[in-house]
Amino acid sequence: MRLLAVVVLALLAVSQAEEGARLLASKSLLNRYA
Repeated sequence: MRLLAVVVLALLAVSQAEEGARLLASKSLLNRYA
């Protein structure tokens, strides 16, 4: 049961990091073209 919680937390962390990277990339792209 604990392992499942760890896996879920890891997936959440990865998705959050991916979202942050995507936001950062889009922001830098906007800055480049603005």
